[in-house]
Amino acid sequence: MTLFDAGLVARLDKAYSQTNYAGLHTTYPPVYARGAAAQEAALSGTAPFDFPAWNACTLYLHFPFCSSKCSFCRQFSCAVGDRKHYAAYTDLLCRELALYSDRLAGSRVSGLYFGGGTPALFDFERVFAETARRFNLAAPYFFNMEATPCSLDLDKLRAMKRIGVTRLCVGLQSMSPAVLKAINRPAAQLKAFPEVYGQALRAGLDNICVELVCGLPEETADSFRQGLSALIAMRPAGIHIYKFSQIPSTPLFRKYGPQTESQLLATQAMYKEGAALLDSAGYRYYGDDFSRDSGQRNPMIHRQAEYAGFNSVIGAGLGALGSLRLKSGVLKTSNTRSMRDYAAALSGGRLPAERAAFLENGDDLIRAQLVHQALFGRLTRADMRGLLPAGDKDLKGLYGRFSREFGFLQKEGKIKIAADFSEMTWDPSDLPWFRIFYSPAVLERCEAAIERPTFPGDFQTICRLRDGDFLPAGPGG
Repeated sequence: MTLFDAGLVARLDKAYSQTNYAGLHTTYPPVYARGAAAQEAALSGTAPFDFPAWNACTLYLHFPFCSSKCSFCRQFSCAVGDRKHYAAYTDLLCRELALYSDRLAGSRVSGLYFGGGTPALFDFERVFAETARRFNLAAPYFFNMEATPCSLDLDKLRAMKRIGVTRLCVGLQSMSPAVLKAINRPAAQLKAFPEVYGQALRAGLDNICVELVCGLPEETADSFRQGLSALIAMRPAGIHIYKFSQIPSTPLFRKYGPQTESQLLATQAMYKEGAALLDSAGYRYYGDDFSRDSGQRNPMIHRQAEYAGFNSVIGAGLGALGSLRLKSGVLKTSNTRSMRDYAAALSGGRLPAERAAFLENGDDLIRAQLVHQALFGRLTRADMRGLLPAGDKDLKGLYGRFSREFGFLQKEGKIKIAADFSEMTWDPSDLPWFRIFYSPAVLERCEAAIERPTFPGDFQTICRLRDGDFLPAGPGG
């Protein structure tokens, strides 16, 4: 391979081994429990995907480079300074888009999500132009762009407005200089952020979501409260608060070690106080963010709605995940995280998917749908359209099929079910219990993967310490 030097490839391999493979709640089944993508004829062929006529797609494009790597970050990314690597990666990403456009055969694209890494550091205008040229962008659609304060300037912000970005997501992480130093984050962002925030508003980008992380090293309840209060005073459209979770193999873990029980409790307390502050300021929790409006401009809401409507999510880029809604079921895809393999696949005219799992139209798919619905905190019959039997007028039939699981969750106080079975509700911040809906077959594959890790790095340690053992499918099961 000649596009990227050996040093970059090695750093990406290291980032690969440090990524959290334990499986997020929106990754069903977990990546490490999937089989080889080459075994899936739908991925290895060249014919258009067998989508239902009503299918629409969200395109998620992954940009894995940053100017510096935060020491706590579990996302698949690495620090890259040489601009030639950004250009070379953009070339490869455009090749992948070309391959997918041939397979989509004119299917509507209802959303774009540029994530990373730091997409704002790339030639995002070129990537969008290639996307617009090759895909049927269905208006109206959402278009999310991720950035850091130091990756933005007025010209870039105007370009984002020009290409139709509907939501700018700015990773601030903390307003405390001490915290930023502890996590290898440039302190210059504290000065840059107010300026670029004002520039974004002047450029016409009024739907701005700012990301914070509570419970980071050197963060105190007072410093987090003061930082959040200062941010609320700026009145961004959305604020996202992550709860810090220490991940093995990251530099921060090596320095500070695992979180203690008191640290975990302090993090939870910061989150709850932050949520109360936001609520009192008129922000409401929608899907993935605290938002000042109805939440409908939040692409994470739309992305979950795509899953709810059983449309497809196309994951393009190094390490990207996808979910293809075919007539016979859902094909979950996981792109390779090896730069060598990624470039080789695209040079050979092949999609760079490495792992895949197919979920037939059945109970496994219903379980997966429940996991995706977790972000809403509420489930009604309307949310499950197309899944419940035609005769079901409420959730009683669903409850009957999973009575052991639902009964256990009710007993534990995790969910509330209306007496007439019209809806069930839960605390959307309490997500890990949703693994209870993994089918026995998926659980067996997960356990086998944990016992016989197939990824580089201390994968087994990552799985054990991050999420612990997987929950059984019901009490004592």
